[in-house]
Amino acid sequence: MIEKNKSLFNLLVPSAVGIAVFAWAFKNFKGDEKRSMIFALVAFILSWLITRQLVSKAVEAETKPDPVIYNPNNTGGGSIGNGNSNPNFNPRPLTDALQQDIYEVWGIRNNSIYEQVAALNDIELLAVYNDYTDRYYSKDSETLIQAMNGEIYDPIFLPEPEQIIKRLTRLGAN
Repeated sequence: MIEKNKSLFNLLVPSAVGIAVFAWAFKNFKGDEKRSMIFALVAFILSWLITRQLVSKAVEAETKPDPVIYNPNNTGGGSIGNGNSNPNFNPRPLTDALQQDIYEVWGIRNNSIYEQVAALNDIELLAVYNDYTDRYYSKDSETLIQAMNGEIYDPIFLPEPEQIIKRLTRLGAN
């Protein structure tokens, strides 16, 4: 709901605050229009900035996908592993490397990153997906699948991203 009415919120709330402050200032400053207008303008600008931040956070919270939880009935085609397949597995280095390769590298891709991610078991792959979405969705408004679909497509020379996307989709990610 907020996403559809984002521009309406960003305009109406600050306008209402500006009008209310102008009315208050006009009454308290006994008709001094110049001071009242300055107060109203400052109130409008401050409320506009605050509203923009709040609305963008609300839109992000409204649209950000929930973490995908491993379901043994959905097989991603990789080795399944168990709930504690590697208790020391840290998805952050792979997540950071993926984000950097997807958005900051032009031309030649780092195949080894995608080979490492493709070799993960399903639980670890979902951990990378969830970490990526958790940390980078607010920056790029894309999940890992959306980012890979939008930025990388070379099934001949770089087949791993397509395999990763298919596995994640089978595991319930989007």
